[in-house]
Amino acid sequence: MKVASRLLDVMVDRNLNGKTLEAAGEVDKAIALYEENVLDLFDGDHPYNRLRVIYTKRKQFAEAIRVCRIFVKIADMLIEEGSGRSDLNPKRDKFISCIEKLEKSHPEAQND
Repeated sequence: MKVASRLLDVMVDRNLNGKTLEAAGEVDKAIALYEENVLDLFDGDHPYNRLRVIYTKRKQFAEAIRVCRIFVKIADMLIEEGSGRSDLNPKRDKFISCIEKLEKSHPEAQND
């Protein structure tokens, strides 16, 4: 439990530092932190949402779709495991909607 708690602390710190870096204009450094949380399968939507926004602004639509799909998979897994989190379904639906919009407006960016 201590290891899981420590990892969660690290991931939350990455999100907070990423937010600070974005505000300071150091978006590439923020991306690196958010991507670390994606690799660690952070179960909150913050890094996925920020990456979606950043990648969309940069016209990196395939990357935006990728991070949205990862969040949907994590949400599906948590829902399947019986998570009592009431925020999962609405957040999952939001990311599915984002995927659909991105794929419709940028079909060349679709990835499997």
